[in-house]
Amino acid sequence: MIVGSDHSTTDRAEVIGTIGGARVLLVDDNSVSRRIVQLLLEKVSLKVEVADHGLEAAARVQLARFDVVLMDIEMPVMDGYEATRRIRNDPALGDLPIIAMTADESAEHREKSLAAGMNDHLGKPVEPKRLYAALMTWIRRRDGLGVRTTPESRPAPAEHASGLPAALPGIDVAQALWRVDGNVATLRSLFSEFRRDYASAAATLRAALTDHGGADLQSLGILAHSIKGMAGNLSAATLQAAAAALEKAIKARQVEAWPRLLDDFEAALGQVMASIGTLERAEGAALSRTEARHAGPWSLDRDKVIPLLTELSALVDDSNVKALGAFSALKALLSGAAPEIREDVDRLDEHLDGFDFDGARTSLDTLADHLGLSMERKTP
Repeated sequence: MIVGSDHSTTDRAEVIGTIGGARVLLVDDNSVSRRIVQLLLEKVSLKVEVADHGLEAAARVQLARFDVVLMDIEMPVMDGYEATRRIRNDPALGDLPIIAMTADESAEHREKSLAAGMNDHLGKPVEPKRLYAALMTWIRRRDGLGVRTTPESRPAPAEHASGLPAALPGIDVAQALWRVDGNVATLRSLFSEFRRDYASAAATLRAALTDHGGADLQSLGILAHSIKGMAGNLSAATLQAAAAALEKAIKARQVEAWPRLLDDFEAALGQVMASIGTLERAEGAALSRTEARHAGPWSLDRDKVIPLLTELSALVDDSNVKALGAFSALKALLSGAAPEIREDVDRLDEHLDGFDFDGARTSLDTLADHLGLSMERKTP
């Protein structure tokens, strides 16, 4: 049952020395949230296995021994409540600590967690010190736990001279960096993953909700919920709030509110995607400068570039968000090109980031001209 650990400040070295080596099952369908929590767990020498949904979790605990389960609530296939009830049906697992993780910390959800058989409740995005304190409360001491640390082997302080701006439109970068314990490479990877996977989310939701008679509202609610959770983990507060409002309206079938909330969501998502694009372009420019210092003369690989240009041209003409994926492959091939070409690539990137397909069309034509290539255009 939930007895309410106080989640007070916990020293990381104390966690390592007390419960280091414990086995944790992390259950979460949100890839960004899962990676952040896994990073925090591994920082204190915990052994982590992951599951994407409740059904997988219920099977995993039958096959291996875990010291604690961190259980997301809202997941496809099987939610955290049902998974916990299934686990508790096995008397041998009655004492297995299960800690809920949810963006909704209301009394109602706490009661539902208790009724399902969970022991504790953490809010999302998960705060490192609250997570560590909850684990110290619930992981039972046993032989083999606890890792001795020395001043040399303790984790080094997080590096905050990251080269990242403290903030970008729509993103509190400094806070996002804190959430991943100062790991710049992880944060950049999570930003890129989010941009890759959810660039078309607003278009998907708008198309489905415009034709709401045939829409799968449960799946659309899960999509909005996932973006809400990811936005929280990436410290994109405006997007998090917009996704939360849209999720609530979808679940309540408040059809009249959908157009306004979709506008808010689309604007917030577009701002975050543009900011991530700014970071990626800056990183790409720095990488190109480094590579240029060590590489020989660049030459155009026509056999690879022409098909990508042709594909991208067709997608731009159709205003298809899949153009972002095709452009990524083209950008990689042109990373070592002359400055004039890279400037064309950057302008094209900016237009695609903002879903400005007319501007992208113009930039793509300029790029092709500077490359000395011609592209077949679709007949209107």
